[in-house]
Amino acid sequence: MKIQKGVRFFASLIVLALCLAVAARAQSANKGESIASVAGERSEVRWRPQVEYGRLVLTVSTPSGDVIRQEFEAGTDPSFKLIDNKGFNLADGQYTYELRVIPTISPEVKKALAASRENGNSEEVIRELQKSGQLPTKITVQSGSFQIEKGVVFTGSPEEGAEPPRSPNPEGNVGIQSNKKKGSGGTVVIQDVVTADDEIIQGSLCVGLDCVNNESFGFDTIRLKENNTRIKFDDTSTSAGFPNNDWQLTANDSASGGANKFSIEDIT
Repeated sequence: MKIQKGVRFFASLIVLALCLAVAARAQSANKGESIASVAGERSEVRWRPQVEYGRLVLTVSTPSGDVIRQEFEAGTDPSFKLIDNKGFNLADGQYTYELRVIPTISPEVKKALAASRENGNSEEVIRELQKSGQLPTKITVQSGSFQIEKGVVFTGSPEEGAEPPRSPNPEGNVGIQSNKKKGSGGTVVIQDVVTADDEIIQGSLCVGLDCVNNESFGFDTIRLKENNTRIKFDDTSTSAGFPNNDWQLTANDSASGGANKFSIEDIT
C-alpha cells in the first residue's frame, strides 16, 4: 500500500512538471505582440523581425534533444538551416524555438552597468535606468514550433484536428494521440500524447526547452530547465462552496532587473 501511494505521488509530481512546459510557453506568448513572423523556405526557416532590437538570440530544440543557439545582430534576419554541418538534411519531427530580444544599449548605459557591478549596487542602478527609459522593464520573448516532414518545413499555429485515434501500447494500456493540423500544407502531425492510466518513469525527468539529450541529472529526480520555470496548480472546481483558487510555484521574476526569488503565489 505504501509503495502504491509513493508511485502515485511521484506520478502526480510528473504531471505537475509537464504542466510547466505549457505554462512557460503561454507566459512567453502573452508578453506582447509577435517579435517576428515565421516562414518556412526550401532550405531554412526564417524569422522576419517586427520590432527594434540590438541582437536577437534564437534557441532551437531538436527532436533528438539537442539545443542549438544562434545570435543575430541588428539588421540580420534570424534563420535556421535545414541542413547540418555535414550537408545532411535535418531529421523529421517537431522543433521548438525561442526568439529573445536583446535591446540596444547605449555606451553610457553600458558604462553605468559596468560601474554598478564593481560598486555592488547593480539592482539600484538597473531600477533607475528602467525608470528613465534607458533599459527595458521586461524581456521580450517569442516561442513556438515548426515541423519538418520529408525535408519540407511546416510553420504556423496548430489547429485542433478531428477525433483523436486510440492505439494500444505493448502493456495493454490505451494511448490517446491528439491530431493537430499545421497552418501550411494541411499536413496532420502528432502533437500531444495522453496516457489514460498511471505513468511510471524509472529514472529522472527533465522538462523545458533547454533540456538536452543525455542530460546529466546528478541526484535530481525532476528538473525544470528553461528561462522561465513555473509550476501551476489549476483548480477547475465550479460547484458552489468548493475552493477553486489557482496557485503557482514561481522561481525568479521574468523581467530584467527583477528579483531572485522562490515564491508560492495565489494567481486566481
